[in-house]
Amino acid sequence: MSIAGMVLGIVSLVAPIRLLAVITALVGLPLAATGNGVDKRRGAKNGKAVAGVVCNVLTLAFAVLLILLLGFTDYTL
Repeated sequence: MSIAGMVLGIVSLVAPIRLLAVITALVGLPLAATGNGVDKRRGAKNGKAVAGVVCNVLTLAFAVLLILLLGFTDYTL
């Protein structure tokens, strides 16, 4: 789950379509967070899960900022 969350986080950062970025971030964030918990319980390194959480949160924060600044009509560009 950690790798899937990290990959979706990276895809959400580089996605050319903002709506696609938000969708992948919304899917990737729970995957990365769950992977983080699983890795901690197993005693494994959780760097990939943390990277996924950070990338997904950055994408969602940037999306909220753009919606607040540009409004909903210009967000789909």
